Amino acid sequence: MYFPAAKKDTYRRMLNSMGRSVTLKIYGGSNYTVKAHVTAYESSDLVPDGPIRVGDIRLIILAEDLPESIGQLDQRSKVEIEGRNYAIMNWDPFSRAVGETSLAIEAAVRGG
Repeated sequence: MYFPAAKKDTYRRMLNSMGRSVTLKIYGGSNYTVKAHVTAYESSDLVPDGPIRVGDIRLIILAEDLPESIGQLDQRSKVEIEGRNYAIMNWDPFSRAVGETSLAIEAAVRGG
């Protein structure tokens, strides 16, 4: 049997050891500082004609660290990483979910 709590603990341990603080700048709303795993996409991660390009950055954010008021974010909202602003190109609450429980959000950001 698969337990969401065990998977959530795995994400939390990863973020505690490899995460860094990023600030979500919600369009027309507030700013929230959360911990995220920040990595670059590789060409092997890309789908032909997909929305993500080489040079984009992948963020993994624990879902429970996000305020409930945050819904689907888009390019109008920004993420600040080490003083640089990035546009949110893709906000994915489904890939890192177990059933209906979203454990982590994966976001693709571009710019800087």
